[in-house]
Amino acid sequence: GEGQEEFKHTDGYSRVAFGCDRLWLLKVASLCSLPVPDEAWGALSRWFLDRPEADMFHAAFYDLVRQNVGEGLKGLLKVHKFCTRLHEAWSAEGPRACNRGSAMRVCEAIRLKAEGERNGEWMRQFLGSHDGWKKLSREVREATF
Repeated sequence: GEGQEEFKHTDGYSRVAFGCDRLWLLKVASLCSLPVPDEAWGALSRWFLDRPEADMFHAAFYDLVRQNVGEGLKGLLKVHKFCTRLHEAWSAEGPRACNRGSAMRVCEAIRLKAEGERNGEWMRQFLGSHDGWKKLSREVREATF
């Protein structure tokens, strides 16, 4: 909004600094293997996509995705449509573009969860029928090979 100070970072400017409190809250949740409520996934995924410069947050978000079991990711993937939103950010250019390195890591964590979890059947079915996920995973594979 008007009157908000802008903070310079390597990719440009942000209206508000991300803040250590948010980062440490996420790290504590990840270290304690706390389940993430659906409402929290909304804010976390929004920060992930809206803050391409927040590398430390992206690393903590990746850890949280990796440590949550299949059912714990329903809020992220289904309720908050993370696959669709991530594909849009991956395809965008300019300020709406995501941090591609972080996006690749998170995509890989989601793919491995779906393939490797004993109770990951819902996730395999969900991702297998999700057009945005199929496009995104293909584009990520092409970018990494």
